[in-house]
Amino acid sequence: MPDPIVTNHTAQVRDACGTALVDALNETAQAVAQHQWRRAGCHARLLRERADLLYLAIARDALDAGVDWWQLGVDLSMHPQDVWELYQCAVEGLRSPAEQRPDLAVQLTAGVDAVHDYDTAYGADLDDLPTSHSLHQDPTVLRLREASVLLRADIWVAVNLPGEADPRSGRDRVAVAWSSVASNANEIGHIRHLLAVSRSPTHCRGSTSSVRAVHDLR
Repeated sequence: MPDPIVTNHTAQVRDACGTALVDALNETAQAVAQHQWRRAGCHARLLRERADLLYLAIARDALDAGVDWWQLGVDLSMHPQDVWELYQCAVEGLRSPAEQRPDLAVQLTAGVDAVHDYDTAYGADLDDLPTSHSLHQDPTVLRLREASVLLRADIWVAVNLPGEADPRSGRDRVAVAWSSVASNANEIGHIRHLLAVSRSPTHCRGSTSSVRAVHDLR
């Protein structure tokens, strides 16, 4: 029996590309052999653009099949919030990760040490969470940390649970506030414990006691 006709978005990209990808690889190799670096770069960019289209097609097919942002993040080796930012327009009517799983939603707040005062009302210091915690891979966190290195400016990032505090309703003492999600309920448990520790009378920001306490939960 002949193979069934595949009509998903990924198959459409395959059909649209035809032999273009193989041709681009061959042209790139020939250009390099002839030391035509600019020509090689043009063909390489074509391959990268087609790869981006393929990722989008995979995301559309997965979302059409009912896959959530967490599973898609695992499959694409990305944080759920990162997948949302990239592919939220792939299918109409999609809910954000925080809307999809409010039990895993968190609020993040960031400021520059020299300009914005950290307040425990904003949440616990993200750096006190284990490095394996998925919020360290939140796309906005990564962008802010990269910017802090480039600008040589120390920043703080606070993590809180929704509804516990809203820094935007008080004095303007933060640089940015946004919503994100944890990977699982265990990570939310880490955050709850860290919030309790960070707001205790004996806690000092930047101490190692809270880090040890969170690690003890694992």
